[in-house]
Amino acid sequence: MRGKGRAIGFAAGALLCAAISASLAGDAEPANTGLGQLRDVVVTIAVVDKGRTIDRRAAARTLSERRVPTDFVPPDALSSVEQALGRRTGLALPPGSYVTASSLAASPEPGAARRAAPRGTTPVEITVTGAGALAASPPPGQGKVDVVVSGEPGPGPGAGRTYIAARSVRLLGLTKAPAETGLPGDRFTATLALTRPDALTLIRAEGIARSIRLLAA
Repeated sequence: MRGKGRAIGFAAGALLCAAISASLAGDAEPANTGLGQLRDVVVTIAVVDKGRTIDRRAAARTLSERRVPTDFVPPDALSSVEQALGRRTGLALPPGSYVTASSLAASPEPGAARRAAPRGTTPVEITVTGAGALAASPPPGQGKVDVVVSGEPGPGPGAGRTYIAARSVRLLGLTKAPAETGLPGDRFTATLALTRPDALTLIRAEGIARSIRLLAA
């Protein structure tokens, strides 16, 4: 019941912010309203079911762009409807919800990742952190990333070292990983098109690294 109440509270907050932004739409000087800087966000105007792939027709019926005070906006909120196209909802979104990167996943399609991998590479899944900004970018498969590994502090050569383990590799998919007790909450599963040497390097690093992050190449 506590989780349900929290979801209702977030939905109510989003609706309130949407109403505020609508009232400010004609204000030429939003800074004078006392609400601070405004930011573009995407909110739902109708229920979006869990597992729904958002195409242009669905987006026109269920999503809308608003401007709301930055202080009320989740850090991974989408800023345009275009960013949601081709993505699949990981949970049901009631009307008035912010559409965030963590609520969406790349639309699954059997064999899609393998078909998208360039010749000489194979799709490999690794766990990464801090990928919210990339998840809110254009759909995976269109960009390349550098994979940055940070080692655990301690004695021995390479301990605590941060280095680029793979350069300019294609990002095929990026989904929010389920929350697990004792692990960071900003974990994502990234599907990368890797050569065999890069795949072996990252698989070894995943088992001993403190964190693995992606940087847009």
